[in-house]
Amino acid sequence: MYNHFIKKELGFLFESDESLNSFVSEYFSQLNSNVVTTDIDTFNWASVADDIYMVLGQTPLEVGDFVSVEIGSFYSCSGNPELIHVGELVEIPVENQDGDFVGSYKFV
Repeated sequence: MYNHFIKKELGFLFESDESLNSFVSEYFSQLNSNVVTTDIDTFNWASVADDIYMVLGQTPLEVGDFVSVEIGSFYSCSGNPELIHVGELVEIPVENQDGDFVGSYKFV
């Protein structure tokens, strides 16, 4: 389902290719057909990753929480802002004894 641009920009956020594919499928299903492309990165998937990280950084989250991002009305097929389910958090960074955060965010 996804191309190498999507895998490069978003793959590290997902526990499996299946969970990445699920997110990408839902994302594509809500995009205006003039925006969708599968062979080049015209949509800028790095920006989608930034949107996900913005939600992660602004919300106190725990393992088991579900996260969504918004597609703006300009890009959505409905012409309205749409929430897209990213996934359930199965891993979050944790603070170690030195006060540093280790680990990463992972979704299923």
